[in-house]
Amino acid sequence: EAIDPVRFIGNHSSGKSSFINWYVGKEDLCKTSMAQQTKDYTFITYEENREKEASGEFTVRYFPYLKPMPEKFGEPIQKHLKMFIVNKEQNAFKFVDLIDSPGLVGAARESEGSDKVHYNFDIDGSIEYLAKHCDLVYVFLDPHGGATQMRTMNVLKRLKKLEKSGNDTFAVETFLTKIDQAKTSQDLKKLTASVSVDMAKHIEQEFSHYLPGIFIPTPKRLEGLDEELINQNEIGQCTDLIIKAIKDKVSKNFNDLKQDSNKVIKRSKLILTENEVSTSKRDFRRNISNVLYLSAFAISIYIFICISLIMESYLPSSVVETAPYQVLSELSNSFISVYREQSYTANFKSILSLLGTFFILVFLGRMLRTRASMYPYLSEEDVKYVKSLQLKMEKTLQRRDKLFDRYV
Repeated sequence: EAIDPVRFIGNHSSGKSSFINWYVGKEDLCKTSMAQQTKDYTFITYEENREKEASGEFTVRYFPYLKPMPEKFGEPIQKHLKMFIVNKEQNAFKFVDLIDSPGLVGAARESEGSDKVHYNFDIDGSIEYLAKHCDLVYVFLDPHGGATQMRTMNVLKRLKKLEKSGNDTFAVETFLTKIDQAKTSQDLKKLTASVSVDMAKHIEQEFSHYLPGIFIPTPKRLEGLDEELINQNEIGQCTDLIIKAIKDKVSKNFNDLKQDSNKVIKRSKLILTENEVSTSKRDFRRNISNVLYLSAFAISIYIFICISLIMESYLPSSVVETAPYQVLSELSNSFISVYREQSYTANFKSILSLLGTFFILVFLGRMLRTRASMYPYLSEEDVKYVKSLQLKMEKTLQRRDKLFDRYV
């Protein structure tokens, strides 16, 4: 998907809503008014075979990146978040979300005092927050309605600073709107130059002298308009930049999908390899531990047999005369005879030596078993999950390649 918002910012009545209505192909979508009362953020998105208007919590739930806004910028902002779901495919609307911002109203100059309109939420902070979730930010300036008033210039200055920092990925594009209201192309040039110079003063940086001029080319507005002014309408640049942003986003998404899938595949293989190595080391130590335990067990049996046969004269006849004892005695004669010929002291030392060997073997076996348990390993279910995830990512890459071929 390439859907990422295109944001519209500007002084009140700068043509933001009119452009959105024209771009989407629905004249009555966003309200257009000369009144300085627009405090709502309006989100316009596409859905096939569905039309809906909503606001408040519905909007917040529909666009997940809006969820932190009430906490960040004040609870009242939620009732100012409105949305339209529109089933229109004009221009490239199908592939973008559009955001109409509140009209910026404030003092024309810093010395003229406070804003004329009070916002009951942090308007400046919310504008910056939403800009960071956009690919493209359009700043529309109406030269006939206070294009360079202080609030608009302060917002533009902050957005330009954020764009220049490179920490965020959105691009800021500025347009002079309603240029069809200029009497002649010469008047338009003077107006454009005046706004550009004024903007450079406000934002304290060398501003581009190139400020594209646009107007909505409806039949009514084109009627009787000077041909030269019509030719200077660069609204096509607005639509081309959106197309470019979509293409860039699609390419980025394809690239990100490929990189992320390869990372998951690589990580899955690494996890499985590490698990095999860890399992191999664990099993090796467990096997050695088992050998040591078996050796210790054999020594304990050997000690028991030796003591039983050496101490034959002290055992009751009922035990000595039993068949198992007689068989054990016959089988053990070859090595027991050595102990029978030795003194009790020598036999005691031999037994102590065997006991020492027994405890050493048990200790080493226990140590290796403990070390073996310290090696991390995956359960069979975990191994199956990692393998299935790897397989899913490989299929995702195959699907991605097919989609990319279609896109190309």
